[in-house]
Amino acid sequence: MIRSMTAYGKGIVEDSSVRFVVEIQSINRKHFDLNINLPKELSGYEPEVREWLKGTISRGQVSLRVTFSAPTGVLSKLVINWGAIEQYQNVVQQLNTFLKTEEDSKLLLKFLLEQSSIFTQESVQDNDRIGSLFKEAVLLALANFIKMKEEEGKAIIADFESRLQLMSTLLSQIQMIADQTPSKYREKLLKRLEEVRGQIEITDQRILTEIALFAERVDVTEEITRFYSHLSQFRIMMSSPELVGKNLEFLLQELFREINTMNSKLSDLKGIQLCLQIKGELEKIREQVQNIE
Repeated sequence: MIRSMTAYGKGIVEDSSVRFVVEIQSINRKHFDLNINLPKELSGYEPEVREWLKGTISRGQVSLRVTFSAPTGVLSKLVINWGAIEQYQNVVQQLNTFLKTEEDSKLLLKFLLEQSSIFTQESVQDNDRIGSLFKEAVLLALANFIKMKEEEGKAIIADFESRLQLMSTLLSQIQMIADQTPSKYREKLLKRLEEVRGQIEITDQRILTEIALFAERVDVTEEITRFYSHLSQFRIMMSSPELVGKNLEFLLQELFREINTMNSKLSDLKGIQLCLQIKGELEKIREQVQNIE
């Protein structure tokens, strides 16, 4: 299966009291890296979020961000720190006694309300309805995220197929050139020998040996066979139900190895140009493979 590593998905779920917006996006990364950004009221749900996403993404740097709106008390409740209030009240009474002033209850209340330490927010984690809505929003964002990955993957497959077909055509041309190379070398050698005839003694056997050695040096039959085999494996992986990004990276290394060997063996300029053209197509595929999950 070909899926892009770069994608974006959004899920919005709401009812009369709460609204969740979940956004998932990813960029290229060789390994899987998940960053979850939750509001503090939902921080306790992080283990569940990781479980909901488990097994759905294999590679890439993934960010999940959640925003929500809800009336006070739906996701958290305000708790009064009575101990702190008592301490503040004692301090104010001592100051009034020391300064010989009368205590003003309104001023005391205003002072206490300005002290952040007397109030704390406690998360509400046992609300099944809230948890269910939150999960629904995450799974909706995930579904849209995966859908975009697969749509991008289809475009990548189409690009791969055109490049694989082009390389097969170029490889068949290299095969024709390689088949003709020994006979061309024989003609060139005989022409050269005709020019130096009478100057040195050369037997037919020596000529045949020289031609045979040259043909062996420039023979790329094995490399072409392996290259075709790798192209076939590439096509099989493209239609596999498994995620194949890492396997395609390895296969590309083998394809580069074969074309480099061919390039070093071929002496015909046209053959070398064809090898370079194939290497150019492999480079473009390699750029795309780096974006495959």
